[in-house]
Amino acid sequence: MRRTVLIWVASTPLWLGGCAMTTTPSTGSSSTSTSTSPSDVDAFAKYREGPKVRPDARAWRRKPVPLPPLYASFTSGSGDRWKVITPLYWQIDGHDRSRRLLFPLMHYAEDRPARRTSGYVLNWFWGNDDDGGHRVFFPLYWNFRSPAADTSLWGPLYVRREHDAEQRRRLLVFPWIFSREVDASGYDYWGVIFRLVGYEKQVIEGEQRERLWLFFVVPIRTV
Repeated sequence: MRRTVLIWVASTPLWLGGCAMTTTPSTGSSSTSTSTSPSDVDAFAKYREGPKVRPDARAWRRKPVPLPPLYASFTSGSGDRWKVITPLYWQIDGHDRSRRLLFPLMHYAEDRPARRTSGYVLNWFWGNDDDGGHRVFFPLYWNFRSPAADTSLWGPLYVRREHDAEQRRRLLVFPWIFSREVDASGYDYWGVIFRLVGYEKQVIEGEQRERLWLFFVVPIRTV
């Protein structure tokens, strides 16, 4: 019996370097013949070689930049518990410290071994420890406390109180419109407009002395 067999082969198109295939009827066998032109072979070789890539040692040394997660919660090796909402909110709770940061609106920090706290809300800043602290309402009010003295600035008004034996007190209205100074020894002074007009009282060797001056001319002894 004579049979005809059709063989379908998915081959590369001729323009990409493929080959032509023919079939002949037979009683059980088939024959194929190929024909490839030199131009087809060159075109196929071009695609088989792939893109032209030159090795670059510098490119292999580049490191990726990690992107932080939007939210993270973990415990560090020291036992501190962290909560982060990138990049606005940071929270740290540990045995010795505590932190809260809502950037840029609020910050609070506590150092328990040092007994120190500090923070800010908008333009209000504060801090406290065993040696003193500070209060600032920027830019109108400034207050600093230390073992030596307390200093405050209310706009143009400057006030200072010292904690030593003399207990000196000073008040000044910038720019030197008015100034006043007293202490525990009985010293008393006031001046107006860069000390153009002023009065001073002090005790020297048990004797109280007073003087009044006008425009830096001649001091007038009142006693």
